[in-house]
Amino acid sequence: MGRPRSKPDPERLILNLRLKDLNRLIAHRHGGDAATYTLPDDDAGREYLYILISHYANVDPSAPQRIIKLRSPRSARQTPRN
Repeated sequence: MGRPRSKPDPERLILNLRLKDLNRLIAHRHGGDAATYTLPDDDAGREYLYILISHYANVDPSAPQRIIKLRSPRSARQTPRN
């Protein structure tokens, strides 16, 4: 037998479900699937990007740059590097 598994953190599970649902919703509205969609370069796209970054930052503080590059490549070229 293996070692006993610890009980998953309920807050982490809810956050992961929320991220999955957000990605599915945005992909449905803008075409593509949850793994491959890109956001439009307009006000709606920037609002979605802000929401995604806010949620992903709770999981991993380094995630915002990765999400910008993945979901909004045009914004990634305009974002200054630190």
